[in-house]
Amino acid sequence: MKDLAKVLVCLFSPGVLQAQQPFQFNTYYMCGTAGRVSVASCIDKSDKPYNDCIVQYWDKPRLANGMPPAGSIAYHALVTAIPR
Repeated sequence: MKDLAKVLVCLFSPGVLQAQQPFQFNTYYMCGTAGRVSVASCIDKSDKPYNDCIVQYWDKPRLANGMPPAGSIAYHALVTAIPR
């Protein structure tokens, strides 16, 4: 739940730079103090409750396996939060 809050605060902050198109996978979204985030994947493009997306935090310290930390967020929350 903390990751969801971090992403929403990040995406709603005034420091958000718009990506090339409204919603793309593996596109960096720059957020003021949180740094770069990207959407790695989603189950599908529906607004169903089961549809979650994996959001990666690129400017946080890497995990032991070398991957960036990630969290899940509902697709409909991302669509409304990511700048258009």
